[in-house]
Amino acid sequence: MGIDIAGLDAVLIAGWPGTLASFWQQAGRAGRSGTASLAILVAGDDPLDQYMLHHPKRVFERPVEASVFDPENPFILTPHLAAAAAELPLTAEDTQWFGERVPELADALVRGGVLRKRPGGWFWARPDRAADHLQLRSAGEPVQIVETRTGRILGTVDGARAHTTVHTGAVYLHQGQSYVITDLDLAGSSAMATPGDPGWSTQALSNSTFTIWAPTPQCSGAQPRSTGAG
Repeated sequence: MGIDIAGLDAVLIAGWPGTLASFWQQAGRAGRSGTASLAILVAGDDPLDQYMLHHPKRVFERPVEASVFDPENPFILTPHLAAAAAELPLTAEDTQWFGERVPELADALVRGGVLRKRPGGWFWARPDRAADHLQLRSAGEPVQIVETRTGRILGTVDGARAHTTVHTGAVYLHQGQSYVITDLDLAGSSAMATPGDPGWSTQALSNSTFTIWAPTPQCSGAQPRSTGAG
């Protein structure tokens, strides 16, 4: 949960989140006032969950994963520049922090109506907050989960995860109550949910195809080998 509750003493982590970074980030929601805290991992049937239970050293004696990305990627840098300008105006001197593309991307934000250029730099041009428009921590447009009977929003999910969590027919849990997703509209960024327990749960399956490039003794180049994994 992307929240910071003062005085939170314990957290329950439902299933291994996939990375050590995510695990410690979630565990760190408790005990932020400096007091003792408790984090409990409730493992699922996933083989990775079971592996972590039987190999605790992989959790407590290993550093978190390295974050590998290109900080000058315009899809990453542009929203961060907009968020930075909402705090303090961008100037040409900010290239020392954000790279040489600051003027180019800032001008693009001006054309999009997000920033306004002045002699002193680029200023946030909107009356609302940057967080209302910029998705810094998610992939794709967020999908709102809407209850069909009342129209209230139950929550949101990243667009990249919508096909696996709120696909049509999926069972969605919210505050202990079961809902069935009756329609996923990616174009409209919404998923309609009807309350009720169908008597079963759903878990999405995925298929992956890998191409492994490995050198062979017969040639100096690399030959691909394809394998499938489900």
